[in-house]
Parts: sequence; C-alpha cells; structure tokens
Amino acid sequence: MIGHSNLIKQQALALGFSKVGIAKAEFLEEDYNYFLKYLKEGRHGKMAYLERNQEVRANPELLFANTKSVIAVVANYNTFRELKGREDFQIARYAWGKDYHVVIKNKLLQLGAFVQQLIPDAKTRSTVDTAPIFEKRWAQKAGLGWVGKNTLFLSPEFGSFSFIGLLLVDKELEYDQPFEKNRCGSCTRCLDACPTKALQSAGEINAVKCISYSTIEQKTVTNPTQKVNFIYGCDICQNVCPWNTSKHELPYMPEFEPNPEILNLTKEQLLSLSQEKFDEIFAETPVKRVGWERFKERARMVIGEE
Repeated sequence: MIGHSNLIKQQALALGFSKVGIAKAEFLEEDYNYFLKYLKEGRHGKMAYLERNQEVRANPELLFANTKSVIAVVANYNTFRELKGREDFQIARYAWGKDYHVVIKNKLLQLGAFVQQLIPDAKTRSTVDTAPIFEKRWAQKAGLGWVGKNTLFLSPEFGSFSFIGLLLVDKELEYDQPFEKNRCGSCTRCLDACPTKALQSAGEINAVKCISYSTIEQKTVTNPTQKVNFIYGCDICQNVCPWNTSKHELPYMPEFEPNPEILNLTKEQLLSLSQEKFDEIFAETPVKRVGWERFKERARMVIGEE
C-alpha cells in the first residue's frame, strides 16, 4: 500500500507533526531482555506501573490485536523561549505549553480517522507515552532518529526536544528503513553535566537518581542535590546536547507555545502561589500531575522559604 503510506505521511505532516515514519510491527526481543534487566536491577524506582505488562511492551500485537504496522510521529516543542527566573528556578521546557498527552492524542485520532478513510476496514490505536510500548525504539525503527547517550530520542533535525506518538494499524503498509547510526559519537556532555549521575554510562540511566523522577514521580519532595534549580522535571542533559543548540527556530505545533504566565513567573509569585492560581496557570499543562502542594513545596526547597 505504497500510495496509502505516502498519503498517510502527508496527512501527518499536515496535522503539524514534525516527522513521520512507518515500521513493521514485530517482537522487540533485544529491548525486552534489556527491560527485564533494568527492572531486576531496580533502576525504575517506585514506578510500579513499569512492572506490569512486561511482554506487552515488546510486542505491539499484545497491545493491539493484529498490529501489522507502527506509524511513528515526532513533534518538536522547542520554542526557543526562556523562563524569566532562569537563575533562581526552572521548569522543564516540555511543560511550558499544553499537555502533550492531550495534544498529540487528538492529532493521532485524526490521523487514525484518515487511515480508516483510506482503508475502510482498517483498525487503529493511538498511544502517547502512557501505553506499555517502547516508543523510542519504534521511532528509531521508523527511521526518525536514534536513542542518545542520555536515553532520550534524538533526531538530526529537531534534537531531543520532541514528543513521540504512535499509531498502531492492523494493515501492512510500506515500511521505512530503521535509523541505524547513533550520531552521539564521542560526545559525553550529557553524562558529564548530570549533577546526580543518573546517567551511569552511555545509554544507561538510573531513574532513582534522575531529577525528573524526584520532582515528578516521587510522592515525597526531596532534593537530590543543592545544585539543581528545577522545580518540575529537568532539561540539564538536553540543554548541553550539541543536537539541541541550533539557533534556527523550527516549526512547532501552536499548542506548545509557552503560556506567558509560566515564562514570566517570579520567585515571589511561586512562593506565594495559591491553589487557585496554580490551577489557573497549570491546568492544561503536564505540571498539574504533581498538584499544587507538591509543586509549591518543591519551589520552596529550590528557591527558599517564604
């Protein structure tokens, strides 16, 4: 279905995705074995959800019956803006705009509807981050980029500041060649910059030490190191990556345009943030996940007491 594949890609780009590729669905044995080792070593911390559906993660057919093709999309979210309070505090760049789970899912549902118009008996399922599936590997197998030394997905055009979405289809399509080459080369900037040494070695991460884990996944607020000024998430390993240093602004979905109230937050506003104001500013962003109390407690830890 070569004609169908090209039309599907054109539609994905028309919906605002930065890149799109298609991979043949298959069991990812190497990734599965690595994942089992990762869990056995306890590097997932208290993220118990990772212990569920272990085999499903490596086999799309167990997630969605009769999956034949995996359509992978990436969406750039680097808007080349900066937080006003950069020296005092930071919020991960991906959380400055609308929640990618909602934005990407809606776009994928539209893409799925387009596939069904082209192939009336086709069935599809969209996934964005929360389904048990190896998204980064499928993006690589679809020819979109590689998994870097910081364990994040990288594309030569957009670096790592991008979201991944997948559309599983129960029909065979034309498949792209996997992106075989890891282009990190001898660079170790991400490993060197990580203040908690969560990046143990190239492509190896201990989530328990990761700042994103401690500021998002942990229910209790802790400070892994006094050197960190991130209140929510972390971009340190991305900020130093040479693939993210392009000065040319690239297209991004308008939904990811940063909320001006987030960009202009001051430390005084953060320390006096009411629940009502938190809900007003962060209701449509990923930050809402941690809630007002944890967010404000973390802000006090980073910035200082009232």
